[in-house]
Amino acid sequence: MPRVRNPPECYKMQFTDLNQDLIDRILTSLSDFNSLASANAAGPPLAFPAALRLARKPFFREWFGRRIEEVNKIVPDAGPDEVHIVQQPIDRREAERLVKNGIVVRALEDVFSWRCKDRRSSSSRLSPEESMRFHRAMYCFWLFCGIYCIPAKGVSNSSGAEINHSEHHAQFLRSFSAEELLEIRRVADFCADLFGWVTDYCDLFNCPVDAERTAIFTAHCRCNTEMGPEAVLENYNRLNVMNWLSYERLLLGRIRARHCREAPDDRARPRVAARESDPERGLWRARHVCRAVSGLKLYGKTNWSLIRGELSLTKLRLHLPGHLPRNEYEGERLVSRVWEPDGYARMMEEIFDAQYAPPKQTEAQAHAPKAGPWNAEGLYCAACVKVLLWERLWVWRGARQLLEPNHIRDDCRRGWKCRKQEHYGHAEMLNHFCMPARKDGEDLGSRRAKRKRGARRED
Repeated sequence: MPRVRNPPECYKMQFTDLNQDLIDRILTSLSDFNSLASANAAGPPLAFPAALRLARKPFFREWFGRRIEEVNKIVPDAGPDEVHIVQQPIDRREAERLVKNGIVVRALEDVFSWRCKDRRSSSSRLSPEESMRFHRAMYCFWLFCGIYCIPAKGVSNSSGAEINHSEHHAQFLRSFSAEELLEIRRVADFCADLFGWVTDYCDLFNCPVDAERTAIFTAHCRCNTEMGPEAVLENYNRLNVMNWLSYERLLLGRIRARHCREAPDDRARPRVAARESDPERGLWRARHVCRAVSGLKLYGKTNWSLIRGELSLTKLRLHLPGHLPRNEYEGERLVSRVWEPDGYARMMEEIFDAQYAPPKQTEAQAHAPKAGPWNAEGLYCAACVKVLLWERLWVWRGARQLLEPNHIRDDCRRGWKCRKQEHYGHAEMLNHFCMPARKDGEDLGSRRAKRKRGARRED
């Protein structure tokens, strides 16, 4: 049995060595050690009252199944204030909620720190005071969402009326100081921004961005943020496709209605412009390692998983060449690869792995029009990452499918330029991650015309 060494003298501390005021504070505020463990899991000590207030409040029970007129008559109860709520002992269920909610808030703190303070680290670099303010504001915002933001599916609304609890909202917010209200607003804006960051709309038809689209998207993000920080974090971790799909349906419906009013004749509708970054049209102007001053907004081996904010699932597909972005079959397989929280990180690591691709794909990658000296240990801005994906995403996906079951498929002669791959059956039957064998748009008639012109020249 191995011999256990005694800890150094500097690590030994007796209970009597603690400050008397600290001991008194611990024993009077937390009645037992289970409560102490739950308080530690909830975050900074000064944020514990707000965390306990959230853990003790049951949400949405009084709203479900009621009509909207009845809901307006209910007075929402926010429970005891932070001064009196810590005087009651914590039961087991509340302790479990404290731990669960603390995990969510700490994960959001890591993302907040990366986006707003130090982009070189995926873990929080907030100071103790900043961390305390963030935790407290997030718990207060979460409590507000749970009490006053009613899920639409839980309330019966047949008269077209709206839920009106504005007076109760104001009464709840009056209990906070001006500085605390600014902090709550800051975390609310962060949640809405995070939701929009990972569900950024980018449809396959490249409709131009205008004020109407921006307003719809902002409202969509804020409505989903009202579900609470836990739903925002879940959307960030799982890249919930249904969010941007529902937004896509709403947005395209508004755009179609507007186009019908402005241009009733289909022939008068403006044509969609080509993507400015399409390599097939030679319009890409970015450099590989641009050396531009991007501050700390850089991506590398330590934070590849955070690239999902710059490249949503829709935008990721747009970095495939030819007509591959419209290939629903391959799109589903690509989504299945990056769906998990670490999916983007694994994808980027495999893209940088030169030994991962087969010889044929490696040769095509080496002779890419913009091939450059990419280094897995380097740091790249968002524009450089997009250039990298233009060059290597299709190579990685073509090599990856060789390791998947039922991958043996014949190559399509038109490769990624095939227009028939928009049909699910054709896309499933043939492989389109390959170089085109003939020019796009070349059909039987064009080949016959070329042969006739060649015969005339010989004559």
